[in-house]
Amino acid sequence: MFLVKITFPAFIIMFGDKQGYGQEIIGLNEIRGITRNQYGAGIQNWAITQDVNNRLYVANNEGLLIFNGTNWQILPVPNKTILRSIAFDKYGKLYAGAQDELGYFAPDNAGKLQYTSLKDLLPDSAKKFADVWELEVVGNDVFFRTDPIIFKLTGQKFTSYPSSSKWLSLHQYQGKAIAHEKDRGLFIYQNNTWQPFIGETSLPPGFFITDIKPGSGDTCLLSTTKNGLYLLVQNKLAPFKLIASDFNASQHFTSLSWVDDSSFLAGTYFNGAYRITRQGKILENISTKNGLPNNTVRCIFTNKNGNSWIGLDNGIVFFACNNPIKHINPAAFNNGAGYSAKTVGGNIYFALSTGLQWLPLSSAADLSSITAKPKLLLSGLTWNLSVLDNQLLVGRDDGF
Repeated sequence: MFLVKITFPAFIIMFGDKQGYGQEIIGLNEIRGITRNQYGAGIQNWAITQDVNNRLYVANNEGLLIFNGTNWQILPVPNKTILRSIAFDKYGKLYAGAQDELGYFAPDNAGKLQYTSLKDLLPDSAKKFADVWELEVVGNDVFFRTDPIIFKLTGQKFTSYPSSSKWLSLHQYQGKAIAHEKDRGLFIYQNNTWQPFIGETSLPPGFFITDIKPGSGDTCLLSTTKNGLYLLVQNKLAPFKLIASDFNASQHFTSLSWVDDSSFLAGTYFNGAYRITRQGKILENISTKNGLPNNTVRCIFTNKNGNSWIGLDNGIVFFACNNPIKHINPAAFNNGAGYSAKTVGGNIYFALSTGLQWLPLSSAADLSSITAKPKLLLSGLTWNLSVLDNQLLVGRDDGF
């Protein structure tokens, strides 16, 4: 092994880096992919929630998928169709919408989860329907959306709200149900009726909401299929501006979930998920390039510990976004094995199997939040690093 002596100030002059928008942080959170063979159900996962005991529930192609922290279990709905939507009420009932089926899961006297169908409460003329794409529990009411009809359950009574065209989406805004009817715009449910909220002519062309999450005050965050992200304030829409020069802000967003008070995850149809700050800065892209099994995100759920579960078109992912332990492996490392790292003089140096790399620490309090791209100083196998008298000693096979 040979030693190479390097003096620090030279690097600052030679490799000063200008940080631009859209650069990702170098520290990666744990991304744990779970395949259908591991959880024992269908490939697609449409909705995720959690109960008070931290059990995870997933609307899966083959039914209700349950994870108790150790084992996975699948409970099909009676007609064995795709389960599209799930949500808990305040009493612990888990309402469920499938294909030509709606009802709820609840424990029996022995504590075993059982499914109860509610189709018999529907009028005969409404007992045949396709997918229940979304459902929302709002106070004592449960809303189920199919394309032609929204059903509202209050107690043991259903009320039907047929569309003259098609119901496109159903979500919540400020504690009320909000739905989008094709060609007519957004409606909000209040005073026991659907009332106009934003007319179709006031919406961008091709506007299609995929998710709504509460923001601060009377503001909500919206995702759409091709119009990007929006803020909804009362009955006014405003584009949510993203600080990124090389980012397709109008791509197909599928889902949203707040990670903490300062950032959220936005799932996409083609590019995995992005972690974005309230100010619109993109912190990282969670995709196949850093551990996501595939890039089509169907849903995202963040639990009370601040970690997220991501339902994919093929599989499930646990994303430990609140874990203080992070993996540093930016693309510049070329998947090189790490042997040593030293911080000194406002810089950090990495000894890798692919070479010696460096980047400035800047003013980041958390080293993993640095967004600068590491620079290659020396290529080739680098074993260890030591600092002596403000000089870096680099242990290598070849010396240079």
